[in-house]
Amino acid sequence: MKFRCLKKDIMKSISVTENVVEGKVIYNMESNILINLENNILTLTATDGNVWARSKAHLENAEGNGTVAVYAKKIGSILKEMPEGFLSIHIEDNEKIYIDSDNDKVKHLIIGVKADDYPSYPDSIENTKMISLPTKEFITMISKTINAVAKEPFKPALRGILFEKTGSSLYAVSTDGRRLAYIERDFGLEGVDDFSIIIEPKVLLEIQKNISYEDVEEIQMGVDNYQVCFKVGQYDFVSTLIEGKYPDYRKVIPKEFDYTFRVNKNDLVDAMRRVVPMISDIRSKKIIFEITEDLLKIKAINQEMGESLGKVEIKYSGEQEVSAFNYAYVQDVLKTLDSEIVTFCMNHDHKPTMVKEIEREDYFYIIMPMNANED
Repeated sequence: MKFRCLKKDIMKSISVTENVVEGKVIYNMESNILINLENNILTLTATDGNVWARSKAHLENAEGNGTVAVYAKKIGSILKEMPEGFLSIHIEDNEKIYIDSDNDKVKHLIIGVKADDYPSYPDSIENTKMISLPTKEFITMISKTINAVAKEPFKPALRGILFEKTGSSLYAVSTDGRRLAYIERDFGLEGVDDFSIIIEPKVLLEIQKNISYEDVEEIQMGVDNYQVCFKVGQYDFVSTLIEGKYPDYRKVIPKEFDYTFRVNKNDLVDAMRRVVPMISDIRSKKIIFEITEDLLKIKAINQEMGESLGKVEIKYSGEQEVSAFNYAYVQDVLKTLDSEIVTFCMNHDHKPTMVKEIEREDYFYIIMPMNANED
């Protein structure tokens, strides 16, 4: 079989599928991309055993049908360095893959492998009832929650993002036990069965990184008992769901607060950036907030090296308060908030703090404070 295509087109498909590939063992079948040509449809498939990605494209210049598997990292790195413009790719029955540039100045021969043992693509994406979600809003839900996912392998349920569909709305929640991200969107999903699932971050990151809402307005999402699937333009993604019971995150969200203050996000980001170097090598990463009338003092104390102090004007009226946080958690939250003014809703006795955009209740972050008086 042979076909001709633009480098930029096949590189886009290769990059989407290549990222899914495990790639740790060259001779592991799952380190390969499956290339299939049938009736002028070029399909690229990749999997790590839990997450699948598939790209389909119609080609004008193609001959023959066939399938071959090829080491993903190798073909990806080779295609990346090819000249721009059209490429000619010829795959013989003996799994030899010839790649030529249009100017005939660059040629490659890659030895592929038979595709007989390549894992079968799950059929859930063809048989599952789909719901339509605006691409821009769905990617927003991913970007607002991905940083709070737990990294520890002994908490399997927390290593994913919880997606709940209730009534007309979709909710996304992530937590690592010390911070929590929450966002909800009303997509008008009445008439669709409710669900509560935990999705692998890997498949969501691939959608976030590679799909543009300017190119694809809607994402099709389907859920069954053990998998979630997405159709996004020419790409399909399928992921095994994370098993386990997600903790009741609602118990962590305070219903009332002892005091609040508002601050310009950029001013706070700048102030923290200037004091953090004092404690960047300290394990606790503790930064202290001293809240006084219309002024926030930010302290970074290093018992062996010294201390740094930053000041930011705030909107606050009340008694002096002191709290402390892991500075990395605060920085992560500030990166994801969009509005110029953010609100800190706080409590005494080391109870959870809420950080959110002003006048918004549909997404927010919860951060567990630290003891300001302990070293």
